[in-house]
Amino acid sequence: MNQEQKNLAPATAGTGLEACLQFDWLARALTPAFLAAAGLEGEARDLANCPRVTDRAGVRAVQPAAHSAKRAAMAAWESAGNTAENGLRGACWDAALAAVDDAGGKAARDAAPSVDGTGWGSDPAHAAYWASVYAAAATGARDADPGAARTALSALAEHSRGPAAGLGTPSQAGGVSAQGAVPAPGRPASAPGRAACGKSPRPAPRTR
Repeated sequence: MNQEQKNLAPATAGTGLEACLQFDWLARALTPAFLAAAGLEGEARDLANCPRVTDRAGVRAVQPAAHSAKRAAMAAWESAGNTAENGLRGACWDAALAAVDDAGGKAARDAAPSVDGTGWGSDPAHAAYWASVYAAAATGARDADPGAARTALSALAEHSRGPAAGLGTPSQAGGVSAQGAVPAPGRPASAPGRAACGKSPRPAPRTR
């Protein structure tokens, strides 16, 4: 893992708020970056604009947007992957897993709090993680370049440089709204008011 990737990875999780912030980072920052790179900007905005997650109720609230993103990413992967040669398809999938895991996606998924009443297949953290992987694989297959799976990561790393030395908004990774800005885990939120989870914000009225 290079220094840029280390800057993106959330801190080691503990319990309570720390675990929730791990999920918050995965669902509202990393996953939208990979979704936007795959052209799934609507799903990326919906996740990025979810309220900041600080408890298990917040994790559950993200569940619909996370599953919608996963379904869209799976469809994008099937569409792009079906037109790729077998060798390229496999290479894109392997590269996607590596890109997401190197960015800290798997660690954040495993550290995120579980939600009572949900199994592995419906867990919001797993949905967000696999949405990232499918989207990254779709990007590679679309561009016929397994390395393209890391384009969202590179954009996110570039944007993360600054006073916070952590994670800002994934807005540079394909147009995710800056209103969904996500601080690095453990840092206070600095974004203005957010739209309801799963809904893109209305544009502000123009002023002269």
